[in-house]
Amino acid sequence: GTVTVVPVPVFTVLSTTCAADGKTYMVMGSVSPASATVSASSGAVTQNGSSFTISAVSSGSTITLNLLTEAGCTANQSIASPLCQTQCPVITVTTQAGNQTAMSGGLVDLYANVTPAGSFSYAWSAPAGITLSSANSPTVTTSALPVGIHTFTAVVTTVPGCSTYTTVSIAVYAPLTPALTIRKLVDRSEARVGGLVSYTLVLQNLGTGPSLNDAVRDSLTANAVIIPGSITASVGQFTTTAAGFVWTVPSLPVNGTATVVYSASVLGGGSIRNMATIPADTAEVCVSVPFIVCKGSDYAFRVNAPAGYLNYKFFRNGTLVYEGSLNSYTATSAGEYTVLIDEQGGACASGSCCPVIIREDSIPAFSLSAVNPTCRGTIAQADGRILLTGLDGVRNAYTYQYSTGSSFNETGAGAATMIPENGLLADAIGTAGAYTVRVYNERGCYQDLTVNIQVNCTCDGPECVPIRIRKIK
Repeated sequence: GTVTVVPVPVFTVLSTTCAADGKTYMVMGSVSPASATVSASSGAVTQNGSSFTISAVSSGSTITLNLLTEAGCTANQSIASPLCQTQCPVITVTTQAGNQTAMSGGLVDLYANVTPAGSFSYAWSAPAGITLSSANSPTVTTSALPVGIHTFTAVVTTVPGCSTYTTVSIAVYAPLTPALTIRKLVDRSEARVGGLVSYTLVLQNLGTGPSLNDAVRDSLTANAVIIPGSITASVGQFTTTAAGFVWTVPSLPVNGTATVVYSASVLGGGSIRNMATIPADTAEVCVSVPFIVCKGSDYAFRVNAPAGYLNYKFFRNGTLVYEGSLNSYTATSAGEYTVLIDEQGGACASGSCCPVIIREDSIPAFSLSAVNPTCRGTIAQADGRILLTGLDGVRNAYTYQYSTGSSFNETGAGAATMIPENGLLADAIGTAGAYTVRVYNERGCYQDLTVNIQVNCTCDGPECVPIRIRKIK
């Protein structure tokens, strides 16, 4: 038989040429035999006889040329991309924010401005945790921003492979909000009925922004009353109420302080509570006003603590006198009474921190002496006297009465009279017997002493007369 030998098909690459934009390249060449068919792994193939052209091959990519003859013989060859210089359109991209600073929780619009104008694609990126309303848009809106400095990036693409980016940063701050605190000051821890107590109320703004039209309510318990005209405010106005007043402060800057000073008159014993309140804070002070009782009298005072706790401890002069579930204790002896509550960590509850004080009042020591009436014959004269010794220098602070008998008889006593400085309580007594003197202090406490007046105007025996004796013998 006859054997026909067909030549191996051959590629001849004549040139690889970059396109004008540098994005693609073109391959030109020839094949042998001319009847062979050319194909490529990428690009568009044009063949005219033995000449072929492969166009629109992406720059940077390698393609494979395949050759097939009529006899079924094949050949292939790899063509590497030439080094093409990409020519990108010249554009300028600027980004801006609706606000370069923002408050936390706010939304901010972001803009990408491109010159010269044209058709572009946009790609925005945001820090973790922040989302954008649209990624491919010249204008986007952020989600709520937390405190901090946040940087956003906009990438603008003109044609494939040609892009420009820029960034914009937004500083986000916490909202400028006021933070008000109040303090109460009092000039004493103990007062007396009829005395004065001076209070100072301090309002301070420790926040990051000014406060406006703040109202402070100040109140006293019923055993004290604000003295009219004594309220002095450094700023703002006040309106009196049944229990105190409302102080209105029109504005208070950051770190600003405003004060009110006033005086109150003490009406009764116990504990005077003074409380000032604003929506975010409360301040309270208290003053003890002793209950004054007469020594030796019968009395009982109920010491109360706030209800609603499980265990109360009442103390008298630091010594435990009651522990249990009752929130009150009846005091029948003098001393300072305090209460502690287990649920308060062993501290006093609001309204019970000032001790309840009971004090016994008495008359200082004094004595009485009697000067008996003189006699004229058997007749007593009305010049007997009762004298008081003691209470030196303060006798005008005490009054007295006296009555006959070994115990005081208020019905038979005269009106109470101030003790004179010379201590002479009575100077016209001509009747023997017991006389009881009652001495009072300003609170009505008293002390009784009894003195005896004696009268002795009787004859002791026969009266002697002179006898004359004369000798007669």
